Amino acid sequence: MYDYAALRSSAIDKVNRIFSTFELTEDFDDLGRTIIELCLNFQIIAVAALLEDADSIKFNRNLCRICSNWVKYLKYCVGRNLIPKKPSYIVPIFSYILSGNKEFAIEMVGLAKKLPKSDFEYEDEFQFKQLVSFLSEFAMFENLDCKSKILECKNSLDKIGNDRATFQSQLAGAIIEKNEDDFIAIFRNYSEYHEFENENQSKNLATPFTIYSPNRYIWFEGLSWLKLAEISQFFVGQQFLYCPFLARKSIDYTYDNDWILEF
Repeated sequence: MYDYAALRSSAIDKVNRIFSTFELTEDFDDLGRTIIELCLNFQIIAVAALLEDADSIKFNRNLCRICSNWVKYLKYCVGRNLIPKKPSYIVPIFSYILSGNKEFAIEMVGLAKKLPKSDFEYEDEFQFKQLVSFLSEFAMFENLDCKSKILECKNSLDKIGNDRATFQSQLAGAIIEKNEDDFIAIFRNYSEYHEFENENQSKNLATPFTIYSPNRYIWFEGLSWLKLAEISQFFVGQQFLYCPFLARKSIDYTYDNDWILEF
């Protein structure tokens, strides 16, 4: 296993450096790179809280820090009609689902609807991001009006037709149809697929270490599917690789809005 204590120490240093040196300039791309770097380091700190400390509250707290900074960045983009840097970046969406923070969910879902598809965004990534956003609104707020949008995203993913898109479409279908047995069966297969892909990626020398490290042993997408299933009143009692129960635990925690970059 990676040395997550050392990775966390380095991530904390990087967060402190960003907060102590950041100045907003007219270079919009620089702001995007900074926010994504900040979110990545909070993600590393969150994963270390799980794997080193077995602390679900610290995990939750750092997910909220990702959300708060990303929401602020999206508001900045929307207010200036700008497309976010790396528009397919989906970790903040996973973060509000896993944290269960409905305030961030409301803000991010609303902002997502105001952002068009970027020319630099792959179709499958865009459709999946939209799918998860609408699914979270459907599950967390019982907004049945989202069902038609979910079906549109499902159809788009079906047309793309690769393995990952097919699993994502099938899982969404099981949730909106309230089919617990189908969900569990599909998720088990998707988990095995992810394990195979993840192990191959870990052996690829071209894989960027820092970006990959928080995703090596924690599957944020898988955890988000399980959380959406739980919100939908499914009982998924099985343990799945890269989806520890500690990360699936519901936390009664109030985020105090700390570590938000000023710009």
